[in-house]
Amino acid sequence: MDVRVILPSENDLTAGHRSNLVTANYLREQGVRVFLYPGMTHVKALLVDGWACFGSANFDALSLRLNGEDDLVTSNPAFAATFKHDVFETDFDRGRELLEELPVGWNDYLAEALLNLL
Repeated sequence: MDVRVILPSENDLTAGHRSNLVTANYLREQGVRVFLYPGMTHVKALLVDGWACFGSANFDALSLRLNGEDDLVTSNPAFAATFKHDVFETDFDRGRELLEELPVGWNDYLAEALLNLL
């Protein structure tokens, strides 16, 4: 199984950056390959077994429940292949794979907990 996630190496919200550090370590512990995108990115996209999902929603309660943001999903093979090449392969090539655990402190865990309440 090939599960990969790309996270921004910079964030426009300090708490979001701190939370991403904790999340990156957790995902690596679960066998997910984690990449850091160079700089900030607002891409919200998912590619699973030939179907693509993209849109404006972050994968959190604030975006999905309170803000009412939406995503589009398609299983069109040609679109999924183009999407994989143009978005994912490009971003993974630009990113840097995390091969070691990131150092985190209590303030990072606090940021993670607070953002999970939103």
